[in-house]
Amino acid sequence: MHDVGEFARQLQEERQRLFLSLEQEGITRQTALKEGIQELSVVDNHPADSGSELFERSKDLAFHSKNIKMLKEVEGALQRIAEGKYGICPGCTGLVERERLKVLPQALYCTACQKHRELQVGEERSPVRPVEERHLFPPFERILAGESHRYGEESAWEEVARYGTASSPQDTPEEMAGPDELE
Repeated sequence: MHDVGEFARQLQEERQRLFLSLEQEGITRQTALKEGIQELSVVDNHPADSGSELFERSKDLAFHSKNIKMLKEVEGALQRIAEGKYGICPGCTGLVERERLKVLPQALYCTACQKHRELQVGEERSPVRPVEERHLFPPFERILAGESHRYGEESAWEEVARYGTASSPQDTPEEMAGPDELE
């Protein structure tokens, strides 16, 4: 078991920092966009200005969500300290490495279990990778079904050309016109 006094102090400081940050943000999902830009009306704004403001608002909400998530992790670590379970990996029941806890005192899993969790794709209880990654393949390395060659430039061109090329019928007036229109 680790000496938790040092980690408890770090976690309390981080908790205070996160509370202060969230308090200073003064932002919630319900806060209106026009409150954020502090203008009476957005009607006379150029669309690009509104786009910039929307981008900033999205960024602020992302930081806010990240701070809330980090606060939950810190409070979870403080709870584990109170229960005497701090530094014990729930994945393998081994100790979380001291070096890992020095860098990330709210760490729940040991390095090996964390790596294993990050490599899991599509698991129901906690998808840790984006679902889209299941359908992505490295370029030029995918082996096509029933073919022995690797996916290359020619295969890529054939796939794209199915949707049309510069010499497709839609681009030549003779092929676009019906037989009655050419006379």
